[in-house]
Amino acid sequence: MWTVGVRFMVKNEVFERGEAVAVAHAAAATGQQSEDRDLLIAAARIARELSEPAAAIYWTDLAITAGLSYGALAGVILLPFSIWSASLALVAVFGFYRGLSFIHELSHIRPGKLPGFRTSWNLLFGIPLLVPSFLYDEVHLVHHSKLNYGTVADPEYLQIGRMKSWQVGAFIAVAALAPIALLARFALLAPASLLSGRLRQRVLTRWSSLAINHGFRRRLSSKQAAGEWRVLEGITSCWALTICSLTVTGAVNLGNVTACIAIGGGVALVNQVRTLVSHVWSNETGGSLTLIEQYQDSVNLPEPNLLTTLLAPVGLRYHALHHLMPSLPYHALPLAHRRMVGEMATGTAYSAGNYRGVWAVFARIRGYDAPLAATCTK
Repeated sequence: MWTVGVRFMVKNEVFERGEAVAVAHAAAATGQQSEDRDLLIAAARIARELSEPAAAIYWTDLAITAGLSYGALAGVILLPFSIWSASLALVAVFGFYRGLSFIHELSHIRPGKLPGFRTSWNLLFGIPLLVPSFLYDEVHLVHHSKLNYGTVADPEYLQIGRMKSWQVGAFIAVAALAPIALLARFALLAPASLLSGRLRQRVLTRWSSLAINHGFRRRLSSKQAAGEWRVLEGITSCWALTICSLTVTGAVNLGNVTACIAIGGGVALVNQVRTLVSHVWSNETGGSLTLIEQYQDSVNLPEPNLLTTLLAPVGLRYHALHHLMPSLPYHALPLAHRRMVGEMATGTAYSAGNYRGVWAVFARIRGYDAPLAATCTK
């Protein structure tokens, strides 16, 4: 899971305007290795060619995912407990997880490219699951910054590679508390913060973003905390208060509410596992990394199988490639990967980001000797 935390608000113009082009030029200017320059130049060209989001794919995917998720949830609520309702609960977990994963796309889609998509996503997934888009908007770009990636200023980076096994287990298990934390944030802290400027500042800077780095603090401008943010926070708070009120008064069945919270916890657990294997967490010094080093610290899972498909939907199987081409739409990443493999020889810098599966990533994180790089071109 991403826990409610903080992020610095900085503009990321290199990635959103020119992406790897500017970085490739910088690499050439500083005499970076020719192999790295070739990788960056290829990435820049492919990003330009495949950067347009296909509205039909986004809307169809969102509609099918919503229908499947809410249909499965209805079955869990309406059917007596059995193997069938338990199976539907599992479908709901992965369905809502896929739906929530679109928040990552929202943070990179340029304004005007998919009119109405952000609002529809918030209505279908963001608000009902208490994860409105403002928790991720703009702040996710900090993770992509050359200056911030892997440092204490990165909201999505921890020294996981140095953690003990029990600490890694605790990192995953704590995600199950996400639904309760989100209810507290929107049903209690948001309304109470309107009565206290000091509390409001803490809510805005400490509990208004999705992060795993609990020491991170979000820097705000008055514009960021107003407008769409205020509307989304208000609606989400009303929804959270409604959930609490209906539960306390007995207007809704406590068992159904518990089932929904359990499904939400399951979604957060799956996401936390995915977060664990999205990088190999090799930046132990905490210093800034080059784009190539950032790529090699991230993970592609190009070999399709059921586990990686469920664990890393909406383009997340190509997380390392995404760090090379952050604004590339999720549906273009498989083709972009095939083109990169076709242009970059096996054993070059690009191969270092490709892994045969989740277990190979775990092995790398824990420091075991295991086959790491995949040569798959699928």
